[in-house]
Amino acid sequence: LGAHAQVSVLRARLGGALLEGGEQERGEALLREVTDNEAGSTNEAQPFARLALVGWLGATGRVAEAREQLRILREEFVLSHFVVFEAFILGAEARLAALEGRDEEALDKIRRALDRADDPISRAVAPQMHASYLAVGALALAGVDGGSRVRDAVRCLGAADALLPEGHVSTLVERHTHEQVRIRALSRLTEAAFQEAHAEGGGLSPEEAAALVGQ
Repeated sequence: LGAHAQVSVLRARLGGALLEGGEQERGEALLREVTDNEAGSTNEAQPFARLALVGWLGATGRVAEAREQLRILREEFVLSHFVVFEAFILGAEARLAALEGRDEEALDKIRRALDRADDPISRAVAPQMHASYLAVGALALAGVDGGSRVRDAVRCLGAADALLPEGHVSTLVERHTHEQVRIRALSRLTEAAFQEAHAEGGGLSPEEAAALVGQ
């Protein structure tokens, strides 16, 4: 049983790596094998595979299916309310809500995710989490109140970019979120205004950037 669980973990990680490496069809198929064959299992392959699949489904416009994967994860994974996993799940839920234009809901969830991302355990396990979730907050801010806070959104994105740990390589999901913020922002701002706001955000502290999302 232990060996079987480890094989599932390796397959889940390989699926995620294939997605990141550009072999999306193979990567998605591997992740689905893990989620389908390990349904109800308590090993770590399940949450990793489902979260990776959620990110990919969201990036390819399959938000409803991504939400269903998160629902199953919350129901079946016994540690889903542990601070780190709760942060991951809330962040994923916030991103999906923002992609669907449910920006107020997205802001509420990302505030909660940022709070959990500041937990010492979360910082140790995923030091990039706070910055990544600021980018999700930026995506929601870009659409909230009819786009009236788009400049704050770009400042938040600038802070997110500046606060990423040194040497961090952005994931497919992070790149997609960044691209979506830029698309939304440039529908209302000129390129020059975008760059100006982005530079302003780069000078914000983590607390100042989080305050933009918390307003």
